[in-house]
Amino acid sequence: MELARNPEWVAETLRSITARRRTGSARWRRFILVLRLFFIGAILAVLLARVVRRHWRKRQGVSRVTYPDGRFIDVSRGVSVLEASRLLGVPHASVCGGRGRCSTCRSRIEGAASAIPPPSAEEIKVAAPR
Repeated sequence: MELARNPEWVAETLRSITARRRTGSARWRRFILVLRLFFIGAILAVLLARVVRRHWRKRQGVSRVTYPDGRFIDVSRGVSVLEASRLLGVPHASVCGGRGRCSTCRSRIEGAASAIPPPSAEEIKVAAPR
């Protein structure tokens, strides 16, 4: 109670409380700024990754697999029709499990004749009537 009666002590106490609030407030502002910059950087990184992926897919070549019900999926080179069907959730018969030996997963390929490579020896063998 004696200290509270001393005006110098009260003034010093109020100055120290105000100084602590200012430094605490500055810390919070810095923390919020760093957090905002982090989230902006994360968003920019995701957008940049999408642009890089789109460019990479165009360079690698993309094929569109279209199904009779109108659904389609764009796949990169090397993805089989069976894998594309499974990715899209389209039922696709495959007795051999995708190894290309049973010929149950026949498909029609449309496009410019120059863009479609000639069938390989294995494809001719599988497609031949038995």
